[in-house]
Amino acid sequence: MLAALFPLLLATLAAASCPFMGSVSNLNRRSAGWNPRYSNKMTELDWWNLKQDIQAQIINPGYGPLIVRLAWHDAGTWNGVSGGPHAQMLYTQVAEDEGLHFGQEFLQPIKDKYPAISNADLWSFAGTVVISNSGGPALAWRPNRADAKDAQDDGIQNGMLPDAHWDASELRKLFYAKGFNDQEIVALSGGHCLGEIHTGVSGSWSGKWTQSPSRFNNEFFVRLVNGKYAARPDGLFEDTSDSSFKMLPSDMALLKDPVFRAFVESYASDQSAFFNDFASAWEKLMELGLNGGLGSIVDTNAFAARPEPSQPSVVTSNAPVPSSAPISTDVKTSDTVSTLITSVASASSSSTVSSSKAAGSATTSTDAVSMSGAATDPAKKTTTSGAMSQKAATAAAAVAFYGLLFLL
Repeated sequence: MLAALFPLLLATLAAASCPFMGSVSNLNRRSAGWNPRYSNKMTELDWWNLKQDIQAQIINPGYGPLIVRLAWHDAGTWNGVSGGPHAQMLYTQVAEDEGLHFGQEFLQPIKDKYPAISNADLWSFAGTVVISNSGGPALAWRPNRADAKDAQDDGIQNGMLPDAHWDASELRKLFYAKGFNDQEIVALSGGHCLGEIHTGVSGSWSGKWTQSPSRFNNEFFVRLVNGKYAARPDGLFEDTSDSSFKMLPSDMALLKDPVFRAFVESYASDQSAFFNDFASAWEKLMELGLNGGLGSIVDTNAFAARPEPSQPSVVTSNAPVPSSAPISTDVKTSDTVSTLITSVASASSSSTVSSSKAAGSATTSTDAVSMSGAATDPAKKTTTSGAMSQKAATAAAAVAFYGLLFLL
């Protein structure tokens, strides 16, 4: 009798864990009056100032890959019916979101300075600015993604983000459902040029995809084609000529499938082609499920000339975003390694890929912002003030030590 009831009990518990992760009909519910789009009122000068804060507080310290991953995971929850870029992570997290609450905390002081922008827009914009200003292509980006009011607004479900163990057929099944084709799947996978694989979210796996994990380029594809990767007993693939370089099973699936492989080889030999295709795929990803209603394109180049103000700023605080506090190195591995995936990007890391063509926007490295000053968590409606909180200090120290898994 108990054996017969056990599967039913498990199903009941799973459904109870999140009432909006069940049937498609439940996922399509919305709060009264909630609209997936809002009207962003930021001025051209506000956007320029925001880019400077992202450059100074996210990219220069080397935290960019975490923010790119945050933007990816927010938008990537779209399942054809619900989900998408609405900061649902503030209410509902799936297993693939491990460590991303640190990215939210790092961006919170910037959000406090720019109250006119939604969390969903900030995450998306910041991730896009990171790519464009870490050597990547110029990207078109448009505002007006509204934040969910609660867990039922375009609710998300498990299984909407890729798994590191997947083969080509599983990748296609997921991405086709979101409206992507084979070329776009491979192009988005090129985001693995940023960050590293690290223990904590990938079990015992750790290693790097590229020599320059803070730079956006085609090195991931160059190494995938030219490396001599062999499977380890634990499933991770390791370059036999340099064991520090690794590939995930899902990366190797791109080589094993002949259609995927053709794009991999093309991007390895032509960085401009990769940049062009990635730009189109990324812009599509950032707008999944929105179906129009977005604002005008905002320039993502942090090094563009400062615009002359044509209208009053909507930023309520003119105070600078708090600069990052010194990062303590006295951190226990157990405090961080099981929960955080971040970047070990270095501002001085700028290796050149021999088969690459120079393209895209200029500049620096990559990912977080300090938690000094007051910061408000919009999900919990609580406020922390004073110097960097202990939680954020631990997160920042972990960022310095452990490395980002940008899991596409």
